[in-house]
Amino acid sequence: MKIIHYEIPVKDIDKSLGFYKQLLGWKLKNKKENYCFLTSDNQEISIGLEKLKPPIIYPICYVLVNSLEKSLKKAQALGGKVLIHKTKFAQDGFYAIISDINGNNLGLWERLKK
Repeated sequence: MKIIHYEIPVKDIDKSLGFYKQLLGWKLKNKKENYCFLTSDNQEISIGLEKLKPPIIYPICYVLVNSLEKSLKKAQALGGKVLIHKTKFAQDGFYAIISDINGNNLGLWERLKK
């Protein structure tokens, strides 16, 4: 499995964008009202800044999986909880968010099959 995206909940998109660009040199890729995509120099991982909204109040890593359905069932069988069920994201793929047995949130990502 590969970590492909890291999402940081923020109170103010514009202030946070400036902070991370100046601190780490991240570059803006795409910006909307409540979300923006950034890239790092190596571009192996994308970073998202999202307007803070419960139940997601902590940073989340997204892991690439082959099947969201299988991964969600397996997570539940192992004692985890599904916080956000399979959701389509643009034309890129699907995501879901789980909580592990310790209450840590983890994003799962499935690419669209082409």
